[in-house]
Amino acid sequence: MYDIREDDRRSKLYRRMKQEGARVQYSAFELEITEQRLLILKEDIRGIIDERVDSVRMYRLCRSCMENIEVIGTDDKESFTSIF
Repeated sequence: MYDIREDDRRSKLYRRMKQEGARVQYSAFELEITEQRLLILKEDIRGIIDERVDSVRMYRLCRSCMENIEVIGTDDKESFTSIF
């Protein structure tokens, strides 16, 4: 999940996150990623955002937690209108 104040940084972060996983909300992505790729992604994020005003939150879910995700309503990832 992210909150990025400036449009250019937000667009860059969106494009970078899209390389790794599926967008499930306007500022939320689901990723299945190795530890090595996660380290690379974190470095990339640090290079994109302004840590003084922007934020990115990451929530790790175990395999059994992933299997218990419930969605009420549509689960069409990326089916909503993009703002970028």
